[in-house]
Amino acid sequence: MDYRWLHHHDECDLRGAADSDSEKKLRVGATLPARYRLYLRNVHRLNMVLTQWMVSENILVNALVQIAGCTILGFGIAMEVKCGSVTMPGEGISIAIHKVTGWPFPKAKIRVDITLVVLAVLFCFLLLGSWKWEIVGIGTLFAMVYVGVTVRLFNKHLAWFDRLLHYRPGCRRYVYGLARYIRRQM
Repeated sequence: MDYRWLHHHDECDLRGAADSDSEKKLRVGATLPARYRLYLRNVHRLNMVLTQWMVSENILVNALVQIAGCTILGFGIAMEVKCGSVTMPGEGISIAIHKVTGWPFPKAKIRVDITLVVLAVLFCFLLLGSWKWEIVGIGTLFAMVYVGVTVRLFNKHLAWFDRLLHYRPGCRRYVYGLARYIRRQM
């Protein structure tokens, strides 16, 4: 697939084209000041330049990128849950299920991910008439299990992070844990 069209400066406009003033007011980009639109456009271009090497028609390269991305995501989720700053709803639901049922978090995470994927497939059938592989593809099916498995593997090796944070509630937990760790290292 050719992604070069994403890099054309003249064609990339977050506001889009509209025929009337009322349509212009409804567009999200029209409400942003010009400097923010320029900033978002440049961040998007930078992201495309930095990740263009990952775009490939080779299934092996795509599989390696998928595995690497899911591994990094699993590590990030393990760290996020360990430090108590859950920001994503999928992990929040998993933590709630973990606390209510007593299941280990990685097992709850896998079950929640499987449930969400099954719901997505079900809605594909209900709303679109068939399973759309462009929406819920093989990468999604792989990630729903692999991310939970990597969270489980990383949790076994994050005891040092527990000692670093020393389980103090809120923001103080980070500051006190980090200060104590640095003081011990001196």
